[in-house]
Amino acid sequence: MDKIIDYISLQTIVGEIRSKSPLFVTNYFPNETKDKELIAKEQLYYYRNEDVCLVIRQFVGYNDFSYIASSLETLYSILEDFFSSTHDIYVTDLVGFPAQIASIKLLFEKKGFTLRRSLQRMVKMGVDDDSRVDSKEIVYPTYDEINNISSLLLENFDPLSEQIPSVEELSRFIDNKQIYLYKKHDEIAGLIIFELTSMVFNLRYWFVNLKFRNMGIGSSLYKKVMFESKNIKRQMLWVVSDNENAIKRYEHYGFKLDRFIDNVMIINNKF
Repeated sequence: MDKIIDYISLQTIVGEIRSKSPLFVTNYFPNETKDKELIAKEQLYYYRNEDVCLVIRQFVGYNDFSYIASSLETLYSILEDFFSSTHDIYVTDLVGFPAQIASIKLLFEKKGFTLRRSLQRMVKMGVDDDSRVDSKEIVYPTYDEINNISSLLLENFDPLSEQIPSVEELSRFIDNKQIYLYKKHDEIAGLIIFELTSMVFNLRYWFVNLKFRNMGIGSSLYKKVMFESKNIKRQMLWVVSDNENAIKRYEHYGFKLDRFIDNVMIINNKF
């Protein structure tokens, strides 16, 4: 396993593998900003042969990886090679419609991976009307609150399957005004974090503290975002597949399951 020294080197490696075959398989999608941050923090590595590359992100307590392979056969060969000699925790996301990822999931299970969590995508077209909310309790966070927000996310979401944002990512959400807090007596009662690309709204995190639930806080946060994001054409979010209460709640807001799934696979699970 070798350290990636710069973003150009990473893209060169990925390009070399992709050029091997028009039928290459991958779950690596470039994110220049995030990749460069990991490179700067010396947390991005790769393991490769002529036909396959694993892009490995090192975090505290576990590793996340993506693959680029010329075929399923070459992908399995590198899984057999790499994971026969490590006892560290590794997770990866298999994303697509069930029929598209079934054979890949079987391949990972053959090597010893198990399903950590299954997520389903929910979508909604357009933006809600009449969603104006005037509340002094809904505010943009300050940079001094980043550590508190990070702790709240880590305590209430699974970092291995729900991609908790780094401190740097949270700072960008604040820069872009893509995070709102609902404050009660200086305590974070709820939060909403989202991404808005062109006219697509991606709801990343929508959370209400347990002791403040059933007070309309979640609804107020969502309506605030809808009012401030008038050009939305499509909304989407990911929900844990067996969380029926959450699915029903999102359906109440007009979201529908579209059968697109994310199977989070793990090996050497110690959690």
